[in-house]
Amino acid sequence: MATATPSTPHYQGKTIRLIVGWGAGSNSDIQARYVAKNLPKFIPGNPRFVASPVPTRSSYFAQLNEMFDGPGDGLVMAYGVGGVTPEQLTFKDEVKFKADEFQRVFSFDLIPSVLYAHKDSPYTSFDAMMGGSEEFTVAQAAEGDARWTQMQFLKETLNLPARILTGFDISTPGAFLTMDRHDADAVTAGFWYRLATDRPGWLTNGDVVPLVIMSDYSVAISPNAEGPLPAGIKNVRDFLSPDELREFNALQAGEGALQRTAIMSRNTPDDVRDLISDAIVTAFDDPEFRTGLEKLLGRELSVVDGPTLDALAESVDVEFLDSVYRKYSPTYESPF
Repeated sequence: MATATPSTPHYQGKTIRLIVGWGAGSNSDIQARYVAKNLPKFIPGNPRFVASPVPTRSSYFAQLNEMFDGPGDGLVMAYGVGGVTPEQLTFKDEVKFKADEFQRVFSFDLIPSVLYAHKDSPYTSFDAMMGGSEEFTVAQAAEGDARWTQMQFLKETLNLPARILTGFDISTPGAFLTMDRHDADAVTAGFWYRLATDRPGWLTNGDVVPLVIMSDYSVAISPNAEGPLPAGIKNVRDFLSPDELREFNALQAGEGALQRTAIMSRNTPDDVRDLISDAIVTAFDDPEFRTGLEKLLGRELSVVDGPTLDALAESVDVEFLDSVYRKYSPTYESPF
């Protein structure tokens, strides 16, 4: 396999297929299309990108399975939410890849995960929800997956009167639709920065109420175009004991910098991966590239390179995570 040389750049005259998970109009799709249009000039050889969105999590898994042990020429890259360790445990019938063996390329979107309530929910504060007597419903994709298990964990440890509903599209468009129709009282979503543009007035009119921050303390949440998060909103970790905190952080092993990343086949040599990883680091030093992307997403961004992401993926304690799933997910079947 050819790699980059001083005389002929590896990517010269080539096309990179960019698999996007999931779906047209999703945050991943919007970001991937920007990268596909604006990143090539920073890559030696100026390759062409072709973005190919896939509509569902299952179809994205199928693409990742195929890419995982595919050619190491760097001509197929995936970008989206997926390819993380919890999926190996909770979707073992669909997932054939090993998350810590992918070649990770970059990440720049630390998703601000927040639990939101519909205005007609029985609760408009998380403190009132804890120990409450009136049931509220929470939308999730599938019983036993990472987000479902996080909510089940909180239900048990914080005495939440929650009934977890499944079968929902938990992408950003899907979460908006769930709140539009009040199909559930609450949803965990990463749509904070799109609220002002996609659903103007929701926040200021109280149509949805941010209840509690679910993402890690390291994920800074800046004001969106309509203002900041409500004063006094807490991180769910503020309510957990040290042992509970360790369990909850394990359940979020696929979030933070690892949640939405660009990845390549495990057979991709470091020097080929680094052509793209180094290029996006360089692009973030370019005011036009960075400003355009930050304007598109409505916030300041910082890039994480491939080697750093590889180290994060390799640091996940799979056996401890397995023990947490066995404790909180009744339908979970351990692969060990």
